[in-house]
Amino acid sequence: DKLRASFRLQALHWHPDKNPAAMKETCEVWISKICLAKRVLEEPDLKRRYDIELRKQLGEAGTWSTVGWWVAWGSNVAMVAGGLGLVIAGAIGTVFTGGASTAAGVAGSALFNAGIKGSIKMYRDQDCSTEEFMKDLCVGALQGGVGGCIGLAGSAAMQGASVAGQLGL
Repeated sequence: DKLRASFRLQALHWHPDKNPAAMKETCEVWISKICLAKRVLEEPDLKRRYDIELRKQLGEAGTWSTVGWWVAWGSNVAMVAGGLGLVIAGAIGTVFTGGASTAAGVAGSALFNAGIKGSIKMYRDQDCSTEEFMKDLCVGALQGGVGGCIGLAGSAAMQGASVAGQLGL
């Protein structure tokens, strides 16, 4: 509400029709700047990116030095390592559990892929918001889970074909 009121006040002050004809060009420039400022302040992602650019111009530290960045990076490493461990445990355990541990492989695939996607996002866009980061983690987890399920189905089909071949069916 405060933004809208301030925008309206400035727009009325700088509107070309409310000022002398000699100031028309100046007023048009100011109106376009005011409209752009309103748009940047209303859209969270644009405001975040504007703030980042402003910090760079002022020489302030980048996001590489923040605690949040290191926490996100650490979670990526933990997801990759944990996911890889679950995939290996699921694959090795399948022999001993009659296939029951393959669910660990699917979960591991989801974790592993989420960690990779998160790492790629942080590498490509070091100033990404938490929301963007979390979206990439979720997409990565879904892709990894689906890939794990496809691998599980293929494995089950091959095992079924092997058993059928041994039974002479």
